[in-house]
Amino acid sequence: MGALGFAKTAVVIVAYCIVGNALTLVNKIVMMHFPYPNVVVLVQCIVTIGLVLCGEKLLPHITGDIRDLEWPLIKQWIWLTILFFIMLLSSMYALETVTVPTMIVVRNLATLVTAVFDVVFLKSKVTAGEVLTLLCILGGAVFYGFRDINFHATGYCWLVVNVLATSGYQVYVKRLVAVTKFNSSTMTYYNNTLCLPFLFMGAQIEDEFEHLGNYMMLSGYVQTMAWISTVLGFAMSITGFLLNHEISATSIMVVNNSNKFALIFINEFFLQRTQTFQSGLACAIVMVSAAGYSYIRMKGK
Repeated sequence: MGALGFAKTAVVIVAYCIVGNALTLVNKIVMMHFPYPNVVVLVQCIVTIGLVLCGEKLLPHITGDIRDLEWPLIKQWIWLTILFFIMLLSSMYALETVTVPTMIVVRNLATLVTAVFDVVFLKSKVTAGEVLTLLCILGGAVFYGFRDINFHATGYCWLVVNVLATSGYQVYVKRLVAVTKFNSSTMTYYNNTLCLPFLFMGAQIEDEFEHLGNYMMLSGYVQTMAWISTVLGFAMSITGFLLNHEISATSIMVVNNSNKFALIFINEFFLQRTQTFQSGLACAIVMVSAAGYSYIRMKGK
């Protein structure tokens, strides 16, 4: 990889990390005051679709052409959309009951599951060092669960669902990127558009539309956070797909989780204090192991 290519990858990684951290914090704030995940994500998807289509009209040299919805392509993309839908909703449902550090620690297990999927489906190879760091991630996450003073069984169940969906999504999207040759704007458009029927049905089943009036009763701060989340959701989709063009599925999971040191720090000092010494130690084990796994992977390239 040349200097220009390395710089491009670095910029995409940094943007992805910043946007991902901001979106997690903002979604936590929104779900604390407006616990209707289907409606929140539905609005995020609609805004994302609108911004992508506006980008195609106003900045075509940057966004590129967006492919129209075509049935053969929809059939290819629908399974990824289902994983995307499960990934988004399980994350939002989990944020209703678990803390941000808990979500970060448990979601690091997605690195382990993605590595397994990489080996099984993409025929990737792993070294002894990679296996050791992945086992440390697993051990640290289990220890954290036992020491979590805010343990909530339902929240952890949603996190397990999120780990499986996220891992499957990261592996499957790599395959579709290679097959469809979509640019990031088209992938964002397909993902969010095909998600709309699932989110609408979810909101109907949960009777969330009946609570839309509650939004007007929220403080101006929370309402602002809700709208900021829509822009961040758009940015997350774009940077996520750009990242899939740059690095492997497992590396994406490592990047996505290793940068969470800053997010945990921000949460503990500015949002809510949630950690004991034991849970903090377990958290550190997971995060250092994830960073070690990343280093071993990069060294082996």
